[in-house]
Amino acid sequence: MTDPGRGVLRILRGASLALACTLIAVGGHVLGGGDAPPAGALLAVAALGGAAFVVLANRQRTFGQIFAAAAASQLAFHGAFSLSSGAYGHPLHESIASLADPPMLTGHLLAAAAAAALVAYGERAVWAIHELGRLIRVPELAVVRPTAPPNLRPATSRHHESTRGLLFARTRPRRGPPCGR
Repeated sequence: MTDPGRGVLRILRGASLALACTLIAVGGHVLGGGDAPPAGALLAVAALGGAAFVVLANRQRTFGQIFAAAAASQLAFHGAFSLSSGAYGHPLHESIASLADPPMLTGHLLAAAAAAALVAYGERAVWAIHELGRLIRVPELAVVRPTAPPNLRPATSRHHESTRGLLFARTRPRRGPPCGR
């Protein structure tokens, strides 16, 4: 099995964390009373987060490491959604100040914990399957080659052949020189 820290599996693992963080952030934002975020802001943060998560997917990560990455993505999504909402005044200042609000902070921490739990569970499964694949060696399929060419004569019974030989042994005269003694 391919090492999950390399190639396509690495990209899929990083993308799964990006997808989990994105969906949870959008869901929390809309359920919290916000408007649906603009697609541009959503895709920009998801792409940046996805690239960072692919870089971090080079080895198996612990729940704490995944939680830290998910919490950082929550901050990025919070900032992007606040800046793109068209709020009056200083949107960045208001965005940072709103994080001090206990319900907002709790919501982001719960969202990060949910994303981290989903991905950490998947991480354990992927790496366990990888280790199992390293322990179990599947033998290569042996190529069976025939030792003799196939018999293309029609199938006849053994009894019939031996009877025919005895029958013709009496009717054919012996040909050739006599046996020397």
